[in-house]
Amino acid sequence: MDGINQGLLPVRGIGGPQTVRDDIYVLNHCSVRLARSNTDERHNFGYGHYAPGDLRGRVREAWWFPVVDSCAAPPYGLPACEFNDVTFVYPAFDRVPSSVRLIGTFARLYQPAALRRVQFFGEDTAYFAVTVPVRRKAVYHYQFLVDGRATLDPINPQRTTLENGVEWSRFFTWECSEPIVLERWEIAILLRLTNHILPFRTREGQRFLSWYYDGLDAAARHGLRRAYRLDDSAGAVTFIDHLLAREEAHHLVDYRKCLRQIGRILRQRDPAHDPPDVSRDLYVQLYNEMAADAVNGWDRADYGSPRYFLDLLRRHAFTGAFSHPKYGGNAATAGWAYLESRFPFDWRRSLETPLGTSTSYVG
Repeated sequence: MDGINQGLLPVRGIGGPQTVRDDIYVLNHCSVRLARSNTDERHNFGYGHYAPGDLRGRVREAWWFPVVDSCAAPPYGLPACEFNDVTFVYPAFDRVPSSVRLIGTFARLYQPAALRRVQFFGEDTAYFAVTVPVRRKAVYHYQFLVDGRATLDPINPQRTTLENGVEWSRFFTWECSEPIVLERWEIAILLRLTNHILPFRTREGQRFLSWYYDGLDAAARHGLRRAYRLDDSAGAVTFIDHLLAREEAHHLVDYRKCLRQIGRILRQRDPAHDPPDVSRDLYVQLYNEMAADAVNGWDRADYGSPRYFLDLLRRHAFTGAFSHPKYGGNAATAGWAYLESRFPFDWRRSLETPLGTSTSYVG
């Protein structure tokens, strides 16, 4: 439903004027991704990702919530490309509260926004919802106030514990470049691996990225973090991190186990350097061994197939480097520009400003 501006109801609330996605918009998302009469935890992926009895193990796509979409009416007349419409949904399956409100780090915490009861043909449903325009390119924390009691989002799988020990629900908006779930050493190893997978690792590819980033005008550079200048994978590692935080969180265990093994093996082969800093030849050797599914020193009792992980990583890396920048990869459309330099096609005509020149597409 990305980019479909339907049923927009103007109201005021957090951060000034808002746009409320109507009940049909909310129900479309809920009916496809939440409405289940089953009680079995078929979506727990067998990893114990959720505790027994957790609602999120019963629904198909809990990671979709809150719904992050294009912004139809940004607050105070600011550019729509700087915001996302974020629709928060609270399901009252077991008990209907008298009030549900929202607080979050995207607004003043002492000004909660009230969720409305979602209706279907004039009848109340089990859902409460509110839509808030939120700035892009950042991570936010939030809670529901259910009858005045602070409550985590029972749908959203993303949660984080702050330094004060308080747990909050979490989400991130489009084009966010902050790491979410991977640790710094994991990101550093992934960067070396993705550089070997993608075409940017070549001398020609690196020259192209340097030329492209250096040639961006001030508007295009806005929000482009310096980390991308050092990321020859054009943001593919950021995309992988965000993917593991949401729709493919069940694969986070694959990355954790395999990166730990890769770090151990590289340290054994070159004790003088940290794994992200070993020579290119060692990474080439490791990559070839993984492709052959025969890595010397790999603990198959911990993780059966290094080739399976390599195939998973390749799929994620290529998708991230050449997908829409809103998903975190393809930083500043560098991936598309690289393809355009070799296979001419005018991708700008299909995208809205500032990424492209289309006046009809919003996404």
